[in-house]
Amino acid sequence: MNLATVHPLTGEPLHAPAEDEISGARTKLRSAGARQVRSMLKEREHLRAATRALRDAFPFDDDCAASEALDRFCRALTGYVALSQFGVFRRIAEGEERRASVQRVADAVYGDIVRSTHLLLKFDAAYRGRSPHRLGKILIRALRVVGRTLAARYALEDRLLAAIAASDKEDTPASLGAAAAR
Repeated sequence: MNLATVHPLTGEPLHAPAEDEISGARTKLRSAGARQVRSMLKEREHLRAATRALRDAFPFDDDCAASEALDRFCRALTGYVALSQFGVFRRIAEGEERRASVQRVADAVYGDIVRSTHLLLKFDAAYRGRSPHRLGKILIRALRVVGRTLAARYALEDRLLAAIAASDKEDTPASLGAAAAR
């Protein structure tokens, strides 16, 4: 038995995984990724609802209700950013993305997503737990920047999600078999 066919530590024979094992592993990864994407989009909807609640609290005359709305918005914001940045896009962040079509889009948009993450987390650190009534126009200006940042981020993320979805469709067992036959 040559060394390439045995495990270097245990000496057990190695075998190439069968196509159904590979396909099963890809299906599990795809399924986990799809769950993360669904969770991210659900968090995006929570963030939008928190944004509407904060907007409805304007002009922040009821400081208690406005503070609660601002804190809810900040929690939704950090939850969304964490799930997208460190969940759905983790492979890209760690340089592990192997799908060329996804990597091309990531190369174009991921830097802007990271920059938006920093800006959004900076907003959270500056305003969570603070009184919207006392902050007044400063908070309103900051919220306008956050709103524009989120709109741009959603568009960038959607481009990346579309590339991931298209790549998953291309990576079906039938297409893999066709590619192997070439």
